[in-house]
Amino acid sequence: MIKKSKEFLGNKWNLLGLLLSLLCAFIHVPRYFDVYFPPLTPSPDVWWGLDLSWILTLNYINIKQLVWGTDFAFTYGPLSYLSTRLGWGTSGNALILFDTFFYLNFFLIYFISFTKSKNKIITALLIIGYTLLIPVHIGSSTALILLAFLVFWIRQSIETPKFIYYLLQIILLLLLFFIKFNTGLIAFPLFFMGLFYNLITKKEKIYWLLLYAVTPIIGIVLACRFLNVDLVNYVKTALEIISGYNDVMYLEHKLNRRLLALFVFFSTVFILGHKTFAERKTNLIKNGTILIIYAIPIFVIYKSGFVRGLETEFFIFSVLIILSIQDLHFDNYKKYSSSLIVICVLTSFGIVYFDKATKLPFETVNKMDKYYLIGIKDFTPISGLHLFPNDNQLPFSVKAKIGVNTVDIFPWNTQLLFENKLNFSPRPIFQSYIAYTLYLENMNFNHYNNYNKAPEFVIYEYLSMDERYPLFDEPKVNLCLLKNYNPVDLFDFQNRNFILLQRKKDFKPIKLEKIKEYAMMAESSLTPKQDVYYEIGVYNSIKGSMMSVIDHSPEINLEINATGNPRQYRTGKNLLQSGLFLDKNITKTEDFYRLFFTDSLDKIESIKYYNFKLGNKTMFKDKIKITEYKITQ
Repeated sequence: MIKKSKEFLGNKWNLLGLLLSLLCAFIHVPRYFDVYFPPLTPSPDVWWGLDLSWILTLNYINIKQLVWGTDFAFTYGPLSYLSTRLGWGTSGNALILFDTFFYLNFFLIYFISFTKSKNKIITALLIIGYTLLIPVHIGSSTALILLAFLVFWIRQSIETPKFIYYLLQIILLLLLFFIKFNTGLIAFPLFFMGLFYNLITKKEKIYWLLLYAVTPIIGIVLACRFLNVDLVNYVKTALEIISGYNDVMYLEHKLNRRLLALFVFFSTVFILGHKTFAERKTNLIKNGTILIIYAIPIFVIYKSGFVRGLETEFFIFSVLIILSIQDLHFDNYKKYSSSLIVICVLTSFGIVYFDKATKLPFETVNKMDKYYLIGIKDFTPISGLHLFPNDNQLPFSVKAKIGVNTVDIFPWNTQLLFENKLNFSPRPIFQSYIAYTLYLENMNFNHYNNYNKAPEFVIYEYLSMDERYPLFDEPKVNLCLLKNYNPVDLFDFQNRNFILLQRKKDFKPIKLEKIKEYAMMAESSLTPKQDVYYEIGVYNSIKGSMMSVIDHSPEINLEINATGNPRQYRTGKNLLQSGLFLDKNITKTEDFYRLFFTDSLDKIESIKYYNFKLGNKTMFKDKIKITEYKITQ
């Protein structure tokens, strides 16, 4: 041991790697221990309260011990607080353990990469580059970093199978699965691919590989009981949310950023692909496995960045994936490979640091100071929660009517309920914009169509995002509100109109009785009838299905023609399958309020027809399916 220590300390590269890794890992430690959570700031923005609300609600679900997957569904899981860093109702020890593991991984990845690399300049550039690129507040991106950690340890186990490498992988799998399922879902195929490689190459005994394979599965099953998770429904609902996200939650992006991201993606994949081809007679299986283990996460990061407005994340986290896979920088495989990696890193810096639309993610001063240690010392389950006092108090008359009864809010601002200390009873998909598949919509419908589950009161604002038609974000739930709730107040709050709805005493469950099913040409008009509910089946062509994989789903708009003045709203095939109804054009909260009163219906515009406008007809089949249901109680 003493001899090995002397040999280690006698190697200048080991000392330099130790210093570099300690310094960079230390810089990653944040300035705070748990997040400071303030009251809502009044805002005219449509998405007011959206993000802060879901962060609070994730902790609330754990505090109330609701079951993930049945009572509540989201892509985040019961350990999401390790990512959001909201300590409300959590354990400070859990945060400390996670931080220790998290930053130990950074140190080990940096140290092992640098000391073993034969191309230390490029490896050092990647380490330093990523240290400068990583945001001060990582937040939801924590899952992407954990995924990169997993890629690194899989790569290590491919080279030299060791128990410690597999132990780290298993821990990462468990964390990913319960922090953010959509990222955890990707992790399992990568993990099993690494095991399969060592199986077919006989680098490890089969009984050890079987043990490594079943351990994370057993761990997840056992953890589900402790974390209040219905495993089957947790997986199913998360898959539904993921599938719908691509369908209607996309944003268009600047072409130059997309081209630069594609350059990073294809140039790095090309290097690994060329190496696989060139060494096909000696290392085909190994290089092919490494290529797949790299290509999947880098594509996922590209996809997530360029479906929603998170393209900067691709340039930040692609650098860490490149570092973790090692084969892109360890050896001077070809002269051009090093040049391409340098260009990729510089491209990331160019986007993150010099694009005026991007905020600088790294603070060069005060990265870590006394506040982290003070945060540990002063931590309590409510130390980060600073919601009171606040300027967001609902009218006294509204709060008096609600009292201690259960209440839900539409479309998403649950933080308003917390700040008013109301008895929040969440629907399973607790923010309307997420309920964008038939399965998810039915979860909420079954909740609201049950007297024992539906809340006594609902605070309702007619609102959506991304130019969607609000009534059809949760069409069946909106139908439940219209049939089984009464408006007891229409009030103004911070220059926004809200309705207070109360559940009827003569609550009658809604039934949708199938009338008929037929096909019509894709862009034909549909004239809505009273008390009829429509499910719309729009189908992608082969070309459209391929486009959905490499980009977002093909564009579909819902055109509503009222009084000869058509207006288009964004929709998607999953959202249309959830259904639509009503022959009145609802454009604001007051219109929804008028629907409850027969004598005010004539003040709302009548709809002449719905039309389904396909952005590119070649992406879809020629016909769509219409299923009609009679609405009864």
